[in-house]
Amino acid sequence: MPGMDELIVGKCWFGLKIYSVLIFKDTKYVDLCSQICSRFKELNSCEMEMTYAIGNH
Repeated sequence: MPGMDELIVGKCWFGLKIYSVLIFKDTKYVDLCSQICSRFKELNSCEMEMTYAIGNH
């Protein structure tokens, strides 16, 4: 397993559900979308918007 400095913990929410997902440097976008959509059955991958935040910015 990669070191902790080589991953990001993503937090996804849809409706009232929250899902945390590990994102590694070799994670593919399509795989990430598939993993997220498998947790939120009502979500269509075409409807997703991914954003990110760094620290307190």
